[in-house]
This record gives sequence, C-alpha cells and structure tokens, in this order.
Amino acid sequence: MTLPSATQFPAISFKRGVTDAVYKDHSELLWAVVEIMKSDLAKLASDGVSYIQIDAPRYSYYMDPKWREWIRTEIGTDPDAALDEAIRADNACFQAARHPGVTLGIHLCRGNNRSHWYAEGGYDAIAEKCSPLSM
Repeated sequence: MTLPSATQFPAISFKRGVTDAVYKDHSELLWAVVEIMKSDLAKLASDGVSYIQIDAPRYSYYMDPKWREWIRTEIGTDPDAALDEAIRADNACFQAARHPGVTLGIHLCRGNNRSHWYAEGGYDAIAEKCSPLSM
C-alpha cells in the first residue's frame, strides 16, 4: 500500500484566507492529517498489509534554494525547522504502522512528473536528519 506523506496535504492544500479559518497555520493542519494517517496506517498494518510506503517527494524542496525561499516567504517558516517537523510527522505515522511482518518504506524524489524537474540538490542533509525514520 502506498499513501502520500502527511506533509503533502498542507503543502498543496493550505490556502490563506480559506484554510486558516479552521487551521491557524500549515503546522496545525499537518498534525491534524497526521492523526488521520496514524489511524489509517495502524488499521492497514493490523489488517495484514505487509508493505506500507509513504510518498514524500517534498523532502527535496528543503534542499533547493528556490524552494527554501518559498518556504520562508509563503509558509512563513524556516526550511530547516519545516524539515524537522516533516520528519517528526512521518515518524509518528510510521510508528503507528509498526507491526510484526510489516515492511515500511519512504519514497523521496525531486519530482520528475512528465519530465519536469521540480527541485535541485543532494539528499545528504535529508539523510543525516532522517535516520530516525529507520528506528
């Protein structure tokens, strides 16, 4: 089973003047989605799904100078702090799915949809911070 990372939802659906009527910021929306994802992932694992993958293509945005600036200006947060929060959110989801016989995976990419290259930069800084994902 493959599911989008909880981090995808605030990044693509938070709209100022709309979403902030319910969730004060991206972070509050993220953690609401995490709670939903945790429930779904725990159910999948207990139902016997043997492989669960979270797709998290936006991790590469934390390394690309263009996207780092977008995170600062549009989301109003520090990109390094946002990456740390994304890791905590995905770890919370993975923790809910931990079950004997279940393999957990995460997909990171730079967004090569229809040959569009969305982000630049290496994964080194992400890999150093993401080691808790394998806990």
